[in-house]
Formats: sequence, C-alpha cells, structure tokens
Amino acid sequence: MAGYDFSTVPELTVYADGRAIVSGPQIAIYPAPVLPNLQVEQLSEADVAALVAAARDAGLLGKAPSYGQPGITDVPTTFVTLTVDGRTYQHAAYALGFFEGEGPAGDVAPLAEESGITEAERAARVALAEFIATAHDLVGATGDGEAYQIEAFGIFAWSVVFDVEGVVDGLAAKVLPWPLDLALADAAECTVVDGDAAQTLLKALAGANTATLFEQDGVTYSVFFRPLLPHESGCAGLR
Repeated sequence: MAGYDFSTVPELTVYADGRAIVSGPQIAIYPAPVLPNLQVEQLSEADVAALVAAARDAGLLGKAPSYGQPGITDVPTTFVTLTVDGRTYQHAAYALGFFEGEGPAGDVAPLAEESGITEAERAARVALAEFIATAHDLVGATGDGEAYQIEAFGIFAWSVVFDVEGVVDGLAAKVLPWPLDLALADAAECTVVDGDAAQTLLKALAGANTATLFEQDGVTYSVFFRPLLPHESGCAGLR
C-alpha cells in the first residue's frame, strides 16, 4: 500500500563515519506502534572497510546484473543502494530470500531454476543475499546501540470516511487531535515537518499506532509518517 511503502524506513543504513541505523526489536501487536524502533550502532573504521570490501567481492560496485523475475506473486523487492568513492550503485532483486541458498528458508525453499531463474541470475541473487547478511552481522556484532533521535518527518495524509460512527474499514478508530498548524488538507503529497514542530509531533505520536487517525477542522485523516535519516533533508527519494 502507498502509505506503508512511504512510511517504511530502510532496514539498514550505514554511513562513512561508521554510524549504522537499523530497526530494533518491535512489540508484536496489531496495530503496531506508528513509529519504528530505530537504533544507532557505531561501526569501526575497519568494519566500514570490511563492508566495502564485501560489496566489491560480491560484484556490487559495478553495473547491476540481472536478478531475474521469479514467477511468484505478492512478495517484496529488495533494494540495495551503495555509494562508494562518489559513485552510486543500485540493485533491486524481486523475491530475494525466497529461493534455495538466498536466505534462512534453507532446504525448504524452492529451487531457483523452477521459477525460470538462470544460473547467472541465481549466482547474482545469492551474492546479494550474502552481502546483506554480512552487513547485518557486522552491525549486530557492535552491541552498543542507542535510540535514533528523530529530528524531521516526511508526512502525507488523506481524508477518510467512517463506515458507521467510529469505524473505518471495519476497525474501531482511535482519533487524536492533529497537534500542528500544518493543514492536513494540503498534505496529499509528501510534506516535511522539522524543528520544533517535529518534536511536538513526536510527543503526540507516543501513544499512536498504525491505525490511529487524526482530526483537524472537523475532518478525519489517515496520516503516514516517515522519520528522515541524517542524509535526508526533504521528500526527494521517499517512496
């Protein structure tokens, strides 16, 4: 869904200075908390060099290979973006981790060739999956994470209509007053909230979940929130 896609933060972001932002443990309830549990880990200079070396060894610092188009539906695409020495390399693999050798599914995963993936594509998919695992292993080994301090959001909103009083799409709706002067009616596309407004919003979202709605000027809105990472200053690049 558009809102889910927009509000999803990359599962791992690593910077040249060793900062690594990753999703920490999340309470297993539905609806989930509206904000992710983002943690900051600190990699050493050697760790960062090892990560770049792993990307180079995996063949990721060049033209992206074909990762194939498996014949299965309703599964995600994995995106990997690497910027090294001023050059950016982008990789996108559909259904990564769903086939033998690509992830924790192991022996229960189907064979790649059964879905029309060539040997070269299978090798590329395995290399990408192994690189992602290496990156997570490096970050997970630090053990010194702290909460990421959100300083800005991208948001967008649309008005909703109640099925019956207090119910939207069959769910009892929790409706909170919108805490900012920003007009939600003007936020149909991504809008940035930063500074003091972002901190006010953070306080308002403390008890909110992904089903929480917001009321402004007599209209109820569904609002989606995307915490901005240190290299992000606006809506460009947010899906």
